[in-house]
Amino acid sequence: MKDSSERQYTAEWLQHERPQPMYDHDINKFYDRFYHDNPVHTHDLDEQFKIKFIDFMNNHQFSTFSGLDAFPRLDIINGCTQFIDDLYQRCGKLQIFENDYKYHWRLNPLIQYTTLDTLDPSGEVLIAMPFPYFGDVHPQMSEILDTCYELDIPVHIDGAWISCIRDIEFNFDHPAVQTVGISLSKGGMGGNRIGVRFARSRPEGSVSIMNEFNMNSQA
Repeated sequence: MKDSSERQYTAEWLQHERPQPMYDHDINKFYDRFYHDNPVHTHDLDEQFKIKFIDFMNNHQFSTFSGLDAFPRLDIINGCTQFIDDLYQRCGKLQIFENDYKYHWRLNPLIQYTTLDTLDPSGEVLIAMPFPYFGDVHPQMSEILDTCYELDIPVHIDGAWISCIRDIEFNFDHPAVQTVGISLSKGGMGGNRIGVRFARSRPEGSVSIMNEFNMNSQA
């Protein structure tokens, strides 16, 4: 809107780099009132959540986890399914072990599972911890990680079951592990679709973009 009848339109008035949506006046009033009345919507809500999440992991009541401080890049995820989808998008074919999350089989009914002996340096590995079939750390986890490190295969850990397990001790800081996704869905918060991805450095892909542009759900 012109603030003066004398002002002339110039290129400076145009949002040519990142144009914003135009909202109706009543919608703007609603948002002003909503954010003012709802104290949960603060400027640092994401950071508060990450701090609480790290505290939850460091003080897990029933299990012991270590090594997450080796992953300084934290991004909020819409559950571990988004973490997995992001990996498929970035990495293409992933190496999956038999009896892991059935989502992999649903995405590809013809999936060829990998084994410790068939690990391929041309593809990255995604493995759940806890592993759903065993309800525990995969019995070959140490050998898998060591072999992947020897073959220079990046490993990603799906920690979807961490919020409802006990009696597990695990150190995430193995040099083969590059990212870890942990969600709260299995602990009863599936409807919130919330979790955190831990990474050694900034991964390319949609999760990083959504976090950097503050596109996360505030619920």
